[in-house]
Amino acid sequence: MRSFLPALALIALGGCGSAGEDAREQALSLARDDIACAASEDCCAVVDGCLASVLLVSATDRQAATDLLARAPNDMCLACITPPVQVDCRAGRCVAVELVADGSGAGDYPGAFSQDHCGALEVPPGWQESPAAATASRGALAVQTVIGCGE
Repeated sequence: MRSFLPALALIALGGCGSAGEDAREQALSLARDDIACAASEDCCAVVDGCLASVLLVSATDRQAATDLLARAPNDMCLACITPPVQVDCRAGRCVAVELVADGSGAGDYPGAFSQDHCGALEVPPGWQESPAAATASRGALAVQTVIGCGE
């Protein structure tokens, strides 16, 4: 019986750690590149503050992603700033695009773009959608499902 108790303790501890990892993985699985939309508000950005990343999810999955990330472990977080991300419905599909400074030096950091939000926000002066998000072949926006710092 005594050798059985340590085994149970290890299983219990392992279960606690994996439950948190599963929550983050489940939230990440909600970030997709094939989210159909009819309006900008159908597309949402959900921030994983621990990993300084923004997930592109549907409006119907927003609360589930938020709840899952709230349960995810925060023991291996990044010391990084969450990038500003624009979400929108374009050509019937949700897109997420990082904002970058346009080089003019105008405008403050667009903090609202680094928080949970649904639908496109007005891009402030001094900022633009990342030119790297446009594909050379069609000029269409490349779909990103998770945008994080340093990416």
